[in-house]
Amino acid sequence: MSLARLALHLAVLSVALAAFCGAATIKRSTAPKRIGCFADRIERDLDGYELRSAGIHVKNCLRLCTIKKFRYAGMQARDWCHCGNSYGRYGQVADSECKLKCSGNIWKDNYWVSGGTCGGHWRNEVYSTGL
Repeated sequence: MSLARLALHLAVLSVALAAFCGAATIKRSTAPKRIGCFADRIERDLDGYELRSAGIHVKNCLRLCTIKKFRYAGMQARDWCHCGNSYGRYGQVADSECKLKCSGNIWKDNYWVSGGTCGGHWRNEVYSTGL
């Protein structure tokens, strides 16, 4: 198993364990939703936490950022998850700049399926976590 795959499994496992133990009982003010596509730079726009994993997907990134109590989650370049409490310091860009297909799969209706977009190169596809 690759190191990136192991990191993803550990992140997902920690989210599941936290939920089981009651640490994930966070009240949401709204449901998670996509906000838009935003530019990023070396000094990250979403600067609270980041994880790079070849198998990460939007749903896992949202869970991770929610558990860590961040208001926003962003997917970048297919396999980066960024979390933060603010976004947009480098400006919003056209949605067409956030069209890289996700490399990970999601569990849907009892099947693994591929799909969704996960940002772009130096472009965050930003979502509210609902906190």
